[in-house]
Amino acid sequence: MNIAQFLQRFRRAWLAIIAVFAIAAVAVTLLDQGVIDWLNPPCAERPDYDAGVDPKVASKLNFLFDNRLLYCAAPSIPFRGLRGPIYWGSDGMSALLFFQGDDLTGVGVQTYLYNDTFVVGPAGESPPEGYGELRIGRSALRNQAPGDHPTYFYRQDGAPLRSDAIANIEIVGPAIPRTPAPVGGRDVWRDFGRIWSLVRRTSTTKTDAGTAHATVAISFATDRWQNRVRRIPAEGFAGDGGAPDLIRLRDARLAGTLPNDPFVFQTASGALGHSLWVANVVTTTHPALALVRPGTTNAGAAAPFGTTGGGDAAAQPLLVANNVSLWHSSAILVPLAIAVFDPLPFPAGVPVEARYWADDARRAAQSPPDRTWTVTFP
Repeated sequence: MNIAQFLQRFRRAWLAIIAVFAIAAVAVTLLDQGVIDWLNPPCAERPDYDAGVDPKVASKLNFLFDNRLLYCAAPSIPFRGLRGPIYWGSDGMSALLFFQGDDLTGVGVQTYLYNDTFVVGPAGESPPEGYGELRIGRSALRNQAPGDHPTYFYRQDGAPLRSDAIANIEIVGPAIPRTPAPVGGRDVWRDFGRIWSLVRRTSTTKTDAGTAHATVAISFATDRWQNRVRRIPAEGFAGDGGAPDLIRLRDARLAGTLPNDPFVFQTASGALGHSLWVANVVTTTHPALALVRPGTTNAGAAAPFGTTGGGDAAAQPLLVANNVSLWHSSAILVPLAIAVFDPLPFPAGVPVEARYWADDARRAAQSPPDRTWTVTFP
C-alpha cells in the first residue's frame, strides 16, 4: 500500500467518523424536540367517568390529563368487568392510580412497582435517592374509593424518583370465562398477542382457578413534572441550584454540626398537595405532623381539620397530615420523616405553625407537641 492509498483510506474513515457524530447530534436534537414525548405518550382521551366517581378524584385526574401527565394502558386480556384502560399519572408530589369496572368488589392491586425493583412508596413526594422506607404500620394497597361495591378503583401513592421510567402494576380480579377451543384447534392470533406482549413487557395475563392477574407496564417521562414541584430548603442545606442538598445533611452529621433535635429540612408544593420533611427524627415510633391555620389562637384542643367536629372549617384549626412516612439511608446517616398534606387552604408564602409529635398516639391523646416550627410553603 502506497502513501496515496493510505491517505485516501484514512480520509474515508475520518469522514465516516464525522458522519457518525453528525447523526448522533441530530438524534440528540430530535430527542430534545419530542422523541421522548413520542416514546411516552400521555392519554389521548379524557377518562369517561361513571356517575359515582368522586368529583375530587375526577378533578385530580382531569388536571393530570390537561397537563399531559396522565398515562393509560389496557391489559391484553382484562379481568372480568373492567371497563376502559388502567390510568396512572403523577404531578411529582404523588401518583394516582385509577380504573373502572362493573363491580370491583374483591379486585385489588397485588404488585405496584416503579421499574422492576422498587415498591411504590406511601402517598406523597418521592423519597430521596438512596433512602429506604422504614415501614411502621404501612397499610395494604386497598381501594380508596368508598362503598362496599365500588365501580371504580382509586389510590393516591408516592411519586416516582427522577430515575424511574415505568410503573408496573398487577391487578387481581375474576377471570373472563372462555370458550374452549375445538379439538385440534388453536387461536393463533391470541397466542401471538401473548408472545408479543411478553417481548414488549407491556401486558401479560395469567389465569388460574378463575382468577386473572392482569398486568400493565406504563412508561412515563419524569421531566414533564420536575419543574412543577417547588421547594424551600432549610437554611444551610441548599445546593448550588437552590435545591435541598442531602450531601450537606450527611456532612453536617459527620462534622457534628447537625442539630440534636428534629428540624424541618424542606417544604415542597405541587399541584396535588404539599409535603414537609423533618430530619433527625425518631424511627422507633410513627410520628405525626399538623399545621395550625394562620390567625388561629388556642388551637391545641381543637379537632383535626376535616376529621371530626363538623361546622365551619375555621373552627377546626389543625391541618393534620394525611400520611407521615419514615426513611433512612446508610449513606446519608440522617433519618427523615415526610409528611403529606392536601392542597393547603391559604396562599403560598404565608407563615404557619408546624407541630411535630414523635408518636402519633400522643397527638391522638391531644398531648402537647414535641416540637413546633414556623414554616412557609412555596
